[in-house]
Amino acid sequence: MARPPPISASTTAGGVLAGAGLMIRSFTRMMSVDVGFDPDSILTMEVIPVDASAPVLTQYYPALVESLRTLPGVAAAGAINNMPLQGGSTLTAARADGADWMSLHTREFIPGYFEAIGLRLVDGRLPSPAEMTAAMPAVIINAEAARQMFGEQSAVGRRFERNRKGFFHVVGVIGDVRHSGPTRPPDPELYLPFGRDDADAMVVVIRPSGTTGNLHWQLRRAAESVGPRVVVQRIRTGSDWLDDRVLTPRRRTVLLTLLGALGLVLSMVGVFGMTAYTVARRTQEVGVRMALGARAGQVVRDIVRESLWPALWGIAAGIGGAAFATQVIASFLFETRPIEPVTFAMVAVLVALAAAVAAWLPARRAARVDPVSALRVTT
Repeated sequence: MARPPPISASTTAGGVLAGAGLMIRSFTRMMSVDVGFDPDSILTMEVIPVDASAPVLTQYYPALVESLRTLPGVAAAGAINNMPLQGGSTLTAARADGADWMSLHTREFIPGYFEAIGLRLVDGRLPSPAEMTAAMPAVIINAEAARQMFGEQSAVGRRFERNRKGFFHVVGVIGDVRHSGPTRPPDPELYLPFGRDDADAMVVVIRPSGTTGNLHWQLRRAAESVGPRVVVQRIRTGSDWLDDRVLTPRRRTVLLTLLGALGLVLSMVGVFGMTAYTVARRTQEVGVRMALGARAGQVVRDIVRESLWPALWGIAAGIGGAAFATQVIASFLFETRPIEPVTFAMVAVLVALAAAVAAWLPARRAARVDPVSALRVTT
């Protein structure tokens, strides 16, 4: 009757901690993914005119970006209709050199965006304003689009057809960005100048030249002083933007970690309570052994070993159950298998060490008992 508490507590701790370990490993790998830009180096401003008609938008955002570039402390400024990691885009059909039609994710930008967010050209150059409005516009595509449309050949100088409505001329290839999130591969993307298609609300991207200081206030004042009445929704760092995109997996990881820690505490309480109860029942036996010459260290080892067996059985059961239970969270894991021997082994060692410490505390106290006093205790 003395064994169920440490067994059940260790089973719970082992199982939940295994899931937490997988989630932590998954989240760590997700946060180490190169999303294509450095979020720590930028600020984003979400602002929209009260009158959100197309003519107002096409005049307001270029004027705002131009105004921001004159502010002290601003190294570069631009805008995009869909920020990286945000998801959502307009699909357009495209094909090159008579190949099969494919889908490109279309994004609209205001010049200065690539410099502000830190996207580098991997081939070619940025188009001039005259080239972007020509009969056959000069455009930017990303490396993934270049690979899918033109293979290993350079995309610069090539052309492709879009929606059977004309041809575009590629003058530059930009690095890939994970617009659909850090867990999704880069999409093939086409960057069009703002207003080329339907005008939409834009996210302004600013690269500070130093400390931000009162830059937030200057950005807000500039947004409100250019043209029509506007609503400045948020000004935040790129890191905050990234944090919002990974909020759900972070919450899952924190929740499972807290549950695992609670299970570990319950396991330690169970082992400690059971060991303390056993030691109290065996006080006379301990006194006899000490009187006959047993060393304190030997007594401690024997008590800890006997107390650990139920916990070890519980750990084995918990890890075994976790091998099946973690299949439930498989869809939440990124580049992490539901069964990872290293993670499971680390969890088993952690719970075993916690159980050993919990057993060692009452065992150490028992080894300090006075043999003469212990022999007087009646069972």
